[in-house]
Amino acid sequence: MSILLNSFAAVLGVCWGLGVGVAISAIVTALRIMPRMAQVLRARNAHRHYENALLLGASLASVLLWYNSIRFGLPNAVAAIVGLASGLWVGFLAAALAEVISVLPVAGRRMQLGAKVALLVAAVAAGKILGSLIFWRFPGLWPYR
Repeated sequence: MSILLNSFAAVLGVCWGLGVGVAISAIVTALRIMPRMAQVLRARNAHRHYENALLLGASLASVLLWYNSIRFGLPNAVAAIVGLASGLWVGFLAAALAEVISVLPVAGRRMQLGAKVALLVAAVAAGKILGSLIFWRFPGLWPYR
């Protein structure tokens, strides 16, 4: 019975992972996030490289999370650089998504901020940074980690 249950859980997990992957790919494709990111970074012909990097990074992260017993033994400085690069990538992707769907101008008009939309962007960034620092500094606050 345990083998059957574990097999079912494995199949279900793969199906859910595929579903999430397809949904993220659909969002990235439908909103044309990668071409817009390449345009903002003044690398218009490189959007295929960004798409491939996103796919490779997501696949590699999935494999590393699957085999979570793998230890790299990286020095703290290297781990900090990798973390910074990952954070920059997520930040660029979030900024491109927000720009593509025009979230910030709409939110700025509704909140009557006018020209202070930059303040809204800074507040969102500060909140993300503070939340990340709290999450990693106090690991006991979240029982699911």
